[in-house]
This record gives sequence, structure tokens and C-alpha cells, in this order.
Amino acid sequence: MTDPHEFLHDAAPEPRGDVTVEELARRSRRRRRGRAQISGVTLVAVLVVVGGVVFSTRDGARHDRVATEQPPVSRSTSTSSPRPSGPEELWTVDMVSSTTAFAGGPSNIIRSDDGGHHWRAQPITCTSCPGSLYVAGFDMLDSSTGWAATSMGLFRTTDGENWIQQPTAQQYEPSIVQFVSRDEGWILTSPWGAGEFIGQHEAVLSHTIDGGDTWTHVTSVPADVQSICFASATDAWLATRRQVFRSVDAGASWQLSLEAPVNPPPDGGTASVRCAAGGTAVAEFGQTTTDASKISWVVYSTMDAGQNWLRLIASGPEVQPDVGAPFTVIDAQTAFVVRYSLSEGHVDGTFVTNGRDVGPALTITNSAAQFTPVAASFGDRTHGVVVGYAGSTHPFIYFTTDGGATWTPASATGDSPITPAIEDPVPVLQRTVTGVDPIVVPTAVPSDWYVHTVAEANSFSVSWIGPHGEKLVLSVVVPNPPPVGPEGHESSPNFRGDAASVYFDYGQTNPAARERILLWTEPGHWAVEQRGGVPYELSSQGIDEATFLAIADSLQRVGP
Repeated sequence: MTDPHEFLHDAAPEPRGDVTVEELARRSRRRRRGRAQISGVTLVAVLVVVGGVVFSTRDGARHDRVATEQPPVSRSTSTSSPRPSGPEELWTVDMVSSTTAFAGGPSNIIRSDDGGHHWRAQPITCTSCPGSLYVAGFDMLDSSTGWAATSMGLFRTTDGENWIQQPTAQQYEPSIVQFVSRDEGWILTSPWGAGEFIGQHEAVLSHTIDGGDTWTHVTSVPADVQSICFASATDAWLATRRQVFRSVDAGASWQLSLEAPVNPPPDGGTASVRCAAGGTAVAEFGQTTTDASKISWVVYSTMDAGQNWLRLIASGPEVQPDVGAPFTVIDAQTAFVVRYSLSEGHVDGTFVTNGRDVGPALTITNSAAQFTPVAASFGDRTHGVVVGYAGSTHPFIYFTTDGGATWTPASATGDSPITPAIEDPVPVLQRTVTGVDPIVVPTAVPSDWYVHTVAEANSFSVSWIGPHGEKLVLSVVVPNPPPVGPEGHESSPNFRGDAASVYFDYGQTNPAARERILLWTEPGHWAVEQRGGVPYELSSQGIDEATFLAIADSLQRVGP
């Protein structure tokens, strides 16, 4: 592990600063924009934000890794999605080529196909739609395949146009998502908004190897994890509020690589780490005092797998905005750092090469723009996009096509239409499930219920959610029902000719919580076990017995 003081960059002064009356007023305005009214509770976002980073991660192929402001969100049981009439800010951007870019923030995911000049809102489909939509970050493998971490959960696109919710079965929504292939990826989930200064609180890292259909917790991570980056399936970096760790065994163990000279108060700091193949990583630490009187940030980089860390750039003596220094790495040797001058009110950017050579300042906006940058991304050395927030009449997107020499404002186009999912599970089952015969599904489920299907070769589960919270689940599963208890009852209905079938009525007094389970074996073949048939389970919550049994009696075989 390196002592970072041995590699100080002369151009990076120690971060500090005092707050002016004007700055406190600006933060007050920012707080009001950051409020999220969810389930009657107002959450306030006041934070230091770590800038976005983009890296090449697989054999020289570009792969955007974007870190942005963590939005104020909380879990909610509301099915409504109140949204403002139009966006005034964006929190994340991911430019996947010289022409194609994705951006997101409150209420929208937008796409550009002309380098950032024109943008259009993309449709979003959710199986459950709690609260308001806030997009925290993307991870796009290419212009058609990627994921978005949002306050409503994880969303995926397979065509670069439509975003479909992908349930994760986690306690909280994801704040960071990363994939190294179409199958393998990670999410970091935590109760956002738990503190006055939002970072990751009690974050949980989870891993998937089936494209996000199932997730497994990674239990080896150090405490207080704020950010993660996987350069490959085995090579990973992790940042806490004060440290950077590295793993070379797919996260099974972590070794301390950097101890940063920062000391954030509780709920007063955050950190981000981004990485590239070959041992390159960049980490940014942001901190503030408990009374928000000072804000500072500092960025470190390594190009030798953490053997040496260089303090690349840091906030100056003036008061800093609450967004840190957004930056993006175009390749393993070239980064672009966006800086905001509070005293002068302008935004500029600078290229950094070889981890230490800081180029001249390139003006992005002047003070009249009233623009505060939040995230940046480059598709190549000449094409880039910077997004942030501004007043309602000012642009909050700027793009360049000449390597940052000039920047042009652009505007987003409205909010994303958010639609509850009503999908037909049959095509998914026919396409995916090969080790279950027969496949049966009910035909009497109301047509307006939300549907989500999880399918693999030898099993599947279809979930329906009704407009009043009713739930119905059909699964191929080895039966292991809980006991019914004194209020419930159990019977043998000889369902579909199976003398061993069992019906459980759990008998809760509250009809909305009443649960039922029906177990039976369908004659046929199951590739998992040689048991003389396929074990099925149909379960429900909040559905009366007559409706439940009518749905069960409507089961029909799915043809090839």
C-alpha cells in the first residue's frame, strides 16, 4: 500500500473553503429541487457528489462506468408516480460511441443519436411502480444493451429504446449497477436518503451470472462500501469513505490499496472508484462538515494496480459546489475533468493524460449559463457530453464534437412515459424453458394485472400483481410450504388427478393478507429430478378462495 503523500501533484492544493451567504442560498435552492415526496415523507438531499468516470474495461473496448449524485429516494408502496412536467436537471450520462449517448435524472431516461445535439425520452415499463423515478446511473455494454439503477429498481434495455423493470428481490433499490457481460454483473443496494448527507448506508453488494434474473449477496466486502468497479469478472476495486481496496479473486477477498487523508464526519462524505483493465483506477473522495459549512473533494489515480497512487487534482480554497468534480476517462491514459468555479460562475474542463499531465482549461459555459455540472462522458477523444442542473430556462446538457474546444447547449425532450407491465408469459416460457414438460399456465388471470416472468432452462416463475395489491405466483419448485397454523386448514383436493396434491389456506383474519398455496405434480418430465412428473406450486395473497380456485381450474398446457 502506498502512502499517498509521497506522490502529491503540485497543481492540487489542499481542499478547504468557507461558505458565503450566497452559497448557503444556492444550496437551499438546490435542496428544494432535491426533495422527493414519497409516502408522505419528505427526504432532503444535501451532499458532496463524486464525478462520473468512464473506462476501457475489456481488451481495449470502451465501457462506461458512470458515478453520479445519489438521488433522494425511499421505498414506497404507492402505485402512483408523480413527476414534474419536464426535466430541469440530469444526474448521469453514458456516451457509448461518437454518436450515441444515454442520460437520466428525475423522471426520465433520454437518448441521443447525433452526439448530444438532439435527445428523446425513452419509454419505461415497470412491474411495480413505487414513488417517483430518479435515475442514478447506467451501465451500457453497447448502444442496445444496458442497465439503469433507479429509485424504482433495476431496469434493462435489450434494444436501446425500451426500458423494462428487472426485479432483484433485494430489500432496497440499486444505486450502482455494473456488468462485464450480458450475463455477469453486480449491483450495490442501500437505503438511500438514510442520512442528511446522502452516501451509501449499510450497502449490500450482489452478484448475478444469469443477466440479473437471480442475485447472490457478496459477503466479503469491507464495511462502509460506497462504490465498486469491476474491470473484469475477477479484477475489482472498492471504495469506502476513506479507503480503496482491490480484489483479484472476483471479490472473495479484498486488500487495502489506498488510505486517503480525509476524515469525513458521519453522513458527511462519499467516495467513488472507477477502473480499467491492466491495473488502472481512479478514486474520488468528497466530504463536508456536519453543518455544511465546508465542502471539499480530492481525486487519486493509479496506473500500476495500486502500487503507487498520485493525488491528481483537488478542490481549491474557494467554496465548492455540492457536486464534486465530474470526470470521465476516455481510455487508460486520458481523462477529462469538469470543474466549476463558484466565485466566477463558469464551468471548464481539462484533459489529463498519463495520470498526471493536466492540460489547459477549456471553457464549457460562462456565468450567464447558470449551469452546475453533475456528470460527464466521452464516446471518443473528440465527442463528449456534460450534464447537470440549471434554471428552468437554461440548458442543462452541453456537447462537444471537437475535443472540448467548443461546447454547444442542447435540450432534453420531456419525461419518459412510465407504463405498468402487462406481458404475456407464454412466449418467454416457450423460448426459454426446455427441461419442463408440460408447461401449464392459467388463463383466467385478469388481463390488466401486471406480469413478470423469470425463466431458465429447467424452471420458471410467473408473478401477477393486481390493481389492489393482489398477488399470484405460479412456479416449478420442490415443495416446502410453511405450516398453516391454528387459523388455517389443509386439504387434499385430488387436483388435476394428483392424489398427493395439497391445498393450504393460511386463514388470516385480514382478507388482504390471506395466503393460499396449491401443490401438485403434473404428469410429465422434469430435467432436475426423476420424480415421475413436474412439481408445481400456485400461491396467492389477497385473493378470495373462489377466485383462486377458478384461476387454478383454468390451467392449460403451453404448446411448443
